[in-house]
Amino acid sequence: MPNLKRLKFFDKDPIEWTGNNQLHDFYRSLNLLRKQHPAINTASATQPIRIATTQNDQVFAFLRRYENRQLLVILNLSPQPLAIQLPGGQVQGTFTNLLDASSIFITSQLTIDLKAWDYLVLTN
Repeated sequence: MPNLKRLKFFDKDPIEWTGNNQLHDFYRSLNLLRKQHPAINTASATQPIRIATTQNDQVFAFLRRYENRQLLVILNLSPQPLAIQLPGGQVQGTFTNLLDASSIFITSQLTIDLKAWDYLVLTN
């Protein structure tokens, strides 16, 4: 359940556990990724590699690899929408968006549109 109110720090402030499990699918996807993707759950996977973007001051992107499997995470850490590219050529190929199962073919010329505070979790 998402908690949509600010909790009181020193007073008893009960959380209402009724309603819709809005974040269930999101956390289920992340837990499955952690358990099943070898770039995360294998000790010999690479450490996260920072990926250069055309907006490094506002976007944090990193990649983990294990053999031919990759996990790419792109985070827009700004309050405005951005159009970015990954110009270094470190990441190329077809990826699947973890959250909506869409496919994306990444090249150094591809422009990726991110909403404010948006993120992508891409796997192959």
